[in-house]
Amino acid sequence: MGISKNLFLFLFYFLSIVHARNNCQTSYCDKNGFVIHFPFWLKGYQPQNCEPPGFNISCNGQKKPILDIPDSGDFYVSSINYNDRRAMLQDPGNCLPRRLLSLNLSSSLLMAVSYQNYTFLSCPIGQVSLISAFYCLRNTTTDMLAIKHQDIMQFPSCKKIATVPVPVSSSYDSDFPAYLELTWEVSECKDCGSAIKKNVTNCKDCGSAILKNGSDCKVCGSGIGATKKKT
Repeated sequence: MGISKNLFLFLFYFLSIVHARNNCQTSYCDKNGFVIHFPFWLKGYQPQNCEPPGFNISCNGQKKPILDIPDSGDFYVSSINYNDRRAMLQDPGNCLPRRLLSLNLSSSLLMAVSYQNYTFLSCPIGQVSLISAFYCLRNTTTDMLAIKHQDIMQFPSCKKIATVPVPVSSSYDSDFPAYLELTWEVSECKDCGSAIKKNVTNCKDCGSAILKNGSDCKVCGSGIGATKKKT
């Protein structure tokens, strides 16, 4: 009797996992656009088990995919490369420098591929090349630009605003980034009863799909995990 009950529970649990994986279907904002699938998910189109926090995408009225980054707001998603784990984002307001000046990824499971320190400067209008200045941050009296910190002595008439680490892409050369490229980590996830673990003996539930083990938080589902070390 005990063996039959255990076999029933095992089959029930196994079939539940298979059902969950099959339900995490692909979706689109625009069928001519890129596919949205795990770990990303489209609001209103996926069951709860397919919804790891921080990867939720919504579609605006123009069928453009929008990703809400905690503490940093909405960004257009230009493309997602699932093999390389790269998401390309743009500012809906067409002023990425302003967004990068105050970008905060500490509450997101998405992270920068790499960083480059940039110093933002405010300069009297006409004192710097229009090629270097950010048009969207210009006003009637000042231009704004961002330079690598070591170049600051070349702009004696400019006022320093802040030096910040700016996320740069895997193909970064020297120009200020034209888009925001973010990545996520993938780990092998194992079942641990109601929770999910990665090579640990104790599972601690810290959210509907998130668990914490020491300094790591993991988002798991459909056999895939996204992890981000706490900083």
